[in-house]
This record gives sequence, structure tokens and C-alpha cells, in this order.
Amino acid sequence: MGSLVSRRPDTRSSAAALVLTAAILLLAAYSALRPSSTPPGMPNHVRVQLQLDTGGSGAVLEAEGEQEQVQAVLEAARAEGSEGDASMLRQQQAVEQQLQEVEESGARQQQQQQQGAATQQQEVKQQQQQQGAATQQQEVKQQQQQQEPSKQQAGAGAPQRWAVLSKPPVGQAKSAAQRSAEFAHFVSQCYYTADPFACLSRQADVEPGPGQFRFPHFMVVGFQKCATTSLFHHLSGHPQIQNPGNKEPEFYTRTCAYNAMRCMKMDQRDYLREILSFKEAGKKNFTVAGFEGSTHYVLEGRWLAAQLHDLFPWLKIVVSMREPISQAIAMIFHNIEHNRTPPCYTENNNKIYKCVLEDLDYESNYARAMRPWLKHFPLEQVHMVQYENITSGEGMAPALRGIKRFLGIKPALPDDDLGLYNFRHQRKHKQGWRMTRAQYLDLVAKARRNAQDVAALVRQGGWADADGWVENWEKAWQQNLDESCEPEQDGICMIKVT
Repeated sequence: MGSLVSRRPDTRSSAAALVLTAAILLLAAYSALRPSSTPPGMPNHVRVQLQLDTGGSGAVLEAEGEQEQVQAVLEAARAEGSEGDASMLRQQQAVEQQLQEVEESGARQQQQQQQGAATQQQEVKQQQQQQGAATQQQEVKQQQQQQEPSKQQAGAGAPQRWAVLSKPPVGQAKSAAQRSAEFAHFVSQCYYTADPFACLSRQADVEPGPGQFRFPHFMVVGFQKCATTSLFHHLSGHPQIQNPGNKEPEFYTRTCAYNAMRCMKMDQRDYLREILSFKEAGKKNFTVAGFEGSTHYVLEGRWLAAQLHDLFPWLKIVVSMREPISQAIAMIFHNIEHNRTPPCYTENNNKIYKCVLEDLDYESNYARAMRPWLKHFPLEQVHMVQYENITSGEGMAPALRGIKRFLGIKPALPDDDLGLYNFRHQRKHKQGWRMTRAQYLDLVAKARRNAQDVAALVRQGGWADADGWVENWEKAWQQNLDESCEPEQDGICMIKVT
């Protein structure tokens, strides 16, 4: 706190009161013009000293302290001012001169602050420009390093130099041949980079030439026991598709330990070379579509769908679905054949009913499995097909051609015949699978609810006639009830699969 001192003359005059009034105005002006750099909350410490000419005697008024305190002293002095004669003009002029000096001083300080702020902004802008230029140079350097891998990285048989993608001059479009060559060069060099998947992801920003496909182009992700093996072989024989190394590699679920974003770089190259036949596709300038088929993927959509879309946002997804009870029975038989007998089977005297009931809530619940895929992939990049169509005489050709149109390849090739692979469960159990009629009706009720959910998805995507889709499965259920079951509720059924 500052000290407050007030010495007033015995003879008071109106002149003194007027000078005090002017002093209060001066103090207010000083506060208004005080530099804005004063931190909020810091006291405004001032000192005022006035020589008062009252005509009869002189007096000195001093006040020092915070602004509010000094102003209070001056107000009190003015309230107590005398009526004596004074030389008001001289005192008023002196105060006005002080006020003018304060205004000029404040104006100079404001101007200096503005100039300083402008200089600081200019320096920051120059610094940002320099940093931006340095960052751009670094990015260009990194891109060149990726596009020109060393001989040590490439290994035997690797190209010595890859063309750098360049933008065409303004107003001049690239020719089809130029686009094709640059796209092939860009994709080919990804195999030799430090992170092949990250490099392939950047294809999304590169335009393929006529007849070229981004790599990989599509995946058959499920469901198991829904003619996916037959579909795999049929598509592998198409001249516009690169024949993969083998079916069911389960790379992202098995090799990558359920994290597609953290696959080891060596495993990435093995996957490209051995599964997707990357080098063979490169020799054809990527005018063939690379793909793989792993039917466990569809059940892992809750994490895999988002990761695959992040890696390959252009990827197309193909899914086949079968009448749910038939799919569950075929899957259980497949596991038994491979020494993976489910506990539900042995615990119920080798009866299949309990196992099918469980599967209808999990592996055969198609709608639940598909929702994550439809959440992360656009509808136009997903194609759902019905097993009963692609395996039947009259529905086979339209269904197969629909898949190939979706993939952007010639629909009539290689032919309109799917060919049947891996149908052992039908050949070995021609007599059917035993359960009671009541049990089968219980399964049908649950499968029907699943079918309605699937029909809603089919209708949403426009992939097929949703009502016809459900009708195919209803026919299969009714046929079993009519031809394979005794009429009584506890009668025996020998259920046939579709």
C-alpha cells in the first residue's frame, strides 16, 4: 500500500477546488492511457503533487498510492475547497498541459506496442514458412527414398530404379499409357519398401490405367460351408483374376494374431508373394485382380472390418450365405471330421440338435456377423450371394454373373458352371441327421428370425430379391417337415441339408 499525504492551506479558495477537479480528470486520463501490458490485478501506483495558488497563501497538495486511494483524497480535497480568490487560468493551463503530455505519452506507447506486435507476427510468419518449406523438403526426400529402394532392400531380382509419379502439367491430362505405367511402377515397388502394407494403402490416391486393378482387389470372407471353396476355384480360373496361392490362409486372424495393423513386415511380404501372388500380378501390370478367400474373417468383423478398410479402402467384399440349419450341420460335421468334435455333440449321445441350436446364435447368425462389415464398407463394395442360388441349376448362371459384374470383370468367363468342391457332408450323410420333429421346429423358429434379419440387409443393399431369398429357405424347411419327418411332435426326422 502507498502512503497518503495531504497538506491543505488555511485559506481555501474555489481555484484550489477547480485545480483539484482538473487533477482528478488528469488521473482518470492517465488510467485510460496506461499501457495495456500491465498484468490484470496489478495495482496502478500513482503520485500527484499540486501547487495551489489561492491568492492569499500558497499550498501544496500531495497524494501517493494506488489510483483509487489517490482519487479518493483528491475528491475529499475538492469537497472541502474554499471560496477564496485564485489565479484559476494559470492553474488550469498548467493542468491542461500535463493532460496533453499524458495523452501524447500514451499514444506513443500504443504505437510502439502495435509496431512491436506487427514485427512479432512477421517473425512468426517467416518462421512458419521456413518450417513448412523444411517439412515439404523432408516429405519429398522420404518419398524419393521409398520410390528408389536400394539394392540391399530390394534383394535379388528387384528393379534398380522406379519411376517417380509426377503430376501432369496444368491443363494437360495424362495419357492412358502413362497412367498404366505409373500405376504399375507405384504398386510394384511397394513389395520392396520398409512397410509394404502402408505403401499399398497409398494406392487410394493413385489412378489406375485402363483394365488395371488396385491390389488386392477383393476378398471372399465367408461364410464357412457355403460353397466358398467352389466359388474360389471358379473365380481363380477367370483370365482377369490372379490365381491365389491357396484358400483359407487366415492371414489376418492367424499370422497377424488378430491385429491386421501390426503384421510383421516379413510376414507382409510372405503374404503378398505366397498368398496373393503379387509378383505374378506385377508381371501382368496389375491387369488381373488379386484376391484371397478366408471364411473365418466374416466372424471377426467387429475388429477386422475397420482395419481392412483402413488398409485397403477400395477393397470389395464377397459373402455367401446358406440356409442356417444346413450351414450349422455342415460345419459341425466338418469339425468332427477334423478331430474337433464339439462338446455339445458328445455330451448329447452324438445328437446334433444342441450343437445346431448353439450355432444359430453364433456362426449361423449372419446378420449379426455382417453388421460390422456394412458399417465400415460402403454398400457398393459389398456383395451378398445365396448358396441355394449359386448351386442350383436355374439360379447358378445369374448368381455367378452377378458376382463377376460386381468385381468389374467379364461376367461370362470362364463359364456359367460353378463346379462343386468339398461336399463330403452331403455324400456321407445321404440318410440325413437325426432329431425329433419338435426339435426341428424349434430350430426352424430360430432360423426364421435370423432369415428375416438377413432379408432386411439384402433389401438395404439391393443385392437380390429379399423376399425370394427367404422363400428359398422356407421351401427347404417345409420340404424336410413333409418328406423327412414323422407327423407326430415326438416323431423322428432325418434332416437333409440344402
